[in-house]
Amino acid sequence: MQKTVKHYAWSEPTIFEKIGWFGKGFVLGPIGVLLAYIFLKDEDRELIKWVWFGFAGLAVFVGILLLTI
Repeated sequence: MQKTVKHYAWSEPTIFEKIGWFGKGFVLGPIGVLLAYIFLKDEDRELIKWVWFGFAGLAVFVGILLLTI
C-alpha cells in the first residue's frame, strides 16, 4: 500500500527548478521548449509552463531590442 501511495504522490517543483527551466527557455529559446517536451514527463507540466515563460521573455526582450535599433 505504501509503495502505491508513494508512486502517486504529487511533489511540487521547487523554486530553483522553476528558475532553471525559465533560464533554459530564455537562453535557448525554441530549443529549450523542445528539450522540455522531450525530457519532462506529463507530471511536470508546471515546469513546461516555466519554459514557455522564459521563451516569452526572450521574445519580448528581442522585440524591444529590435524596436530600439
